[in-house]
Amino acid sequence: MEKGREKDKETTYFDLDKRTPPDGTTCRLYSLCKEIAAGCDAGTDNTIEDVYKKLTNKDGSGIIDHLKADLNFDVTKYEDFPKCQFLKLLYRYEKEPGGARARIHFFG
Repeated sequence: MEKGREKDKETTYFDLDKRTPPDGTTCRLYSLCKEIAAGCDAGTDNTIEDVYKKLTNKDGSGIIDHLKADLNFDVTKYEDFPKCQFLKLLYRYEKEPGGARARIHFFG
């Protein structure tokens, strides 16, 4: 198993069809990154650490950073479970072929 990738336990805790997190699920950014990385193909650069950097990082180029800087939208003000669902959805849009750039124009 690759470092930072736990493919053996793919989860869907933060999918939009869920209304509440399953018992024992921690709704933190790390848990979301772990879930996203588990669902990625093994040949991609999507380890837990890679996904975390795509969501937020020191240079301000992550999805969370753009939401705050460009739209003054602070996701940290929202409850953890819906926040993780929202970020997972935005991550999917950004990573789709053609990406969110074709639909969502605030990511520069």
